[in-house]
Formats: sequence, C-alpha cells, structure tokens
Amino acid sequence: FSDYGTEGLAVTSKLEETKTITENGKEKKESFEVEIKIEFKYPPKKINIIQMKNDNTILSAKTYKPETLPENIKKENETAYIIVETNSESSFGDLISREILEPGDSSFTSYFAREDGFCEGKYVGLIWE
Repeated sequence: FSDYGTEGLAVTSKLEETKTITENGKEKKESFEVEIKIEFKYPPKKINIIQMKNDNTILSAKTYKPETLPENIKKENETAYIIVETNSESSFGDLISREILEPGDSSFTSYFAREDGFCEGKYVGLIWE
C-alpha cells in the first residue's frame, strides 16, 4: 500500500458452505458462513476521552495509551456528549480523528497496535447513568 490516503481502505472476503446430508431418508442441511474484513489503520499513539457539557465546554479530558483504555467509560454528572480523539502516526505526519458519542451510544471501538504490526480492535462500553 502507498502511505497516502489509505487509512480506512478495507478488503472483505466472505466464505459460505452448505451441504445436505441424508440420514434415514431425511434430508438435513448444514450451513457455515464466515466473513473476514481487513482494514488499513495507522497505529494509534494516544486516545483522548473528552467529556463535554451542553454549552460545548470541556468538563473533563483524559489521555490514554491505546492499550490501556478502560473497558468502560462512565460519564460525569454534567456530560452531554463525549468526544473520542485518536492520535495516530503515519509517514507523512500525525493524524487526528474524532468521534462524537451521545446518550444512546452504548460503546465504541478503539484500536491498538500489536507487536506484529496489526491493529486490534477493542470495544469500550459507555455508561451514561
């Protein structure tokens, strides 16, 4: 891959198999299906979780290494929405991507780079209570 503009490039492959077995005069179908998706991601360096008030001011901001992000994030009392800011590194500079999460969103997926160069997804739950 060229390093320019490939973030988000994805390849998906789907395999399906169905077979029919006849036992004692009765037909029985068995099916199997698997889908694999590989998506290009730049390795995240840090993730900022920013909790915002209704007036669009910052209530709290915490920075995590991608692999140390907690399993769940609990909103603070006055939080109206949460911004997940991912800082990644590419050969042409730093990249920042942002995702806005609102009440009703139950989770988001964060990524961290493994030693083998692949990025692994991690679900992070959101507690809005």
